Amino acid sequence: MNRIVTVRERFHDNALGLHIEAGNWLTDERLGALSAGMSPFSGSDEAHSRAIGILNQQVRGQAYTMAISDGFVVICWMVVVYLLLLVFLRPAKFSYKDLRKA
Repeated sequence: MNRIVTVRERFHDNALGLHIEAGNWLTDERLGALSAGMSPFSGSDEAHSRAIGILNQQVRGQAYTMAISDGFVVICWMVVVYLLLLVFLRPAKFSYKDLRKA
């Protein structure tokens, strides 16, 4: 399960990262808001670099959440497959009554 979550986290991180571009108005607005929140505590350049770090952590957190969701989907499908296998099982040829007779 850990492998599935790790691979899907990388996938979602890359997929989300494709939509974050310098010059995109959504990205610039988000970075501007984060920078404005950091400005009282640091200078303009440091606030901008901290805002980029925060945005990076937010994308990673969202990618991890999506990967966990994918993990639950995999678990659901595995349960369905095991239930179908259970339907097709045949009774064993021996029973505990046969063992008592011996």
